[in-house]
Amino acid sequence: MASCKNRNLNRSLNLTPTTQITFKLSAISAMLFFNKAFKLGIDGVDRMEIKWYRLEESAAKKFSDIPNNHGIYFIRWSRNGKAVPISRLKGMDDKAILYIGSAKRLRRRIQKLWRGINGKAEDHTIGKTIIFCKVFEVISVNEYEISWEKLETHAKAVGQEWAAIKLYADKFKEPPPLNLGIRREFFGVVGICKIGKSRVGYDPDEFVSSIINS
Repeated sequence: MASCKNRNLNRSLNLTPTTQITFKLSAISAMLFFNKAFKLGIDGVDRMEIKWYRLEESAAKKFSDIPNNHGIYFIRWSRNGKAVPISRLKGMDDKAILYIGSAKRLRRRIQKLWRGINGKAEDHTIGKTIIFCKVFEVISVNEYEISWEKLETHAKAVGQEWAAIKLYADKFKEPPPLNLGIRREFFGVVGICKIGKSRVGYDPDEFVSSIINS
């Protein structure tokens, strides 16, 4: 029945077999284009899918799901599996990024971060901020989620940490709310930068761009 209707439609429109094939290919191309468009970020760049993991669940597994490689990690605020939008100087961060960090060994660093979240300020810089600002009155320990990326070297990890914080700051005009201990060398400016220390030439990779600009 459907094929009969299609033949009648083709006759009424006077479509030749070649035109019919061209029309079908155009329709398929349009469908592929719109499917891809839904995956694009605000700047038109194709984004990778980002997976988030509850820190509390990782801690219960002794962080065995986190690799012990060089890498960069993002901490976000999530409630019932959904990001909690955070008001920034310029707009709202609907990705709810709380902290961006890098590590020589991701698993070991995240273990220290978890202890910091739970009140051991000496284990991670985030702990000092949480205690001083009483962040625990707003964000529960079960509302922290993490995403990470393994990188080849520690230098690349630190470079992407800088690129991520810079990209975030360019977008919201301030660093993530728990990144209060940004190292001085991150603010490298030509004329006052410290050779070999200041971060002045890193572009955000796909992982970083997908989180911040998607």
